Amino acid sequence: MPEDLFSGASTAATGTITANTASLLSFASGMKHVIINNDSGQDAYFKFNDASSPTVSATVYDVSLADGEKFAQDGGVVTNVSVYVDATSGVRVVGWK
Repeated sequence: MPEDLFSGASTAATGTITANTASLLSFASGMKHVIINNDSGQDAYFKFNDASSPTVSATVYDVSLADGEKFAQDGGVVTNVSVYVDATSGVRVVGWK
């Protein structure tokens, strides 16, 4: 029987997304595995472990996702994910230790 990819409950990153503004979503502690879902209706741009004043934009990012796409980050420790998107909902970031 295959093993679960991640064990235990997921933890959602917290924060508020403001449309067309670099917004920061944070975890209370570092996560080794992170999944991002973009169901915002727009292209979205993400940066891992960004500064407390996020610098992510449509030209400065680690990952870009079109509407409906998902991304898994595995390895390294992620404490926050910044997002730049022309929407205020539809983006979900969860992690596992």
